[in-house]
Amino acid sequence: NSNNDYINNIAKIFKDDDFAKELSKNAVNYVKNNIAWDIIAKKHQELYSSIISIPPINTNIIFVD
Repeated sequence: NSNNDYINNIAKIFKDDDFAKELSKNAVNYVKNNIAWDIIAKKHQELYSSIISIPPINTNIIFVD
C-alpha cells in the first residue's frame, strides 16, 4: 500500500456514501463486539476469576515464638 492508495481510499469514503456507511457500520459492530465497556469488564472479571481459582501453594513453614 502506498500513499496514493491511502489517499484514494480516503477520497472513496467521501465520494461513495454506501461505502462510507458500510465502513461506519463495521466500525460500530467491531466496537460493540470487541471493545465495549461491558466486554472489557467481562474479560477482566474472567481474568481475576482465573487468578483467584489457582490453588494456594502448600508450604511447610514452622513458626517459632
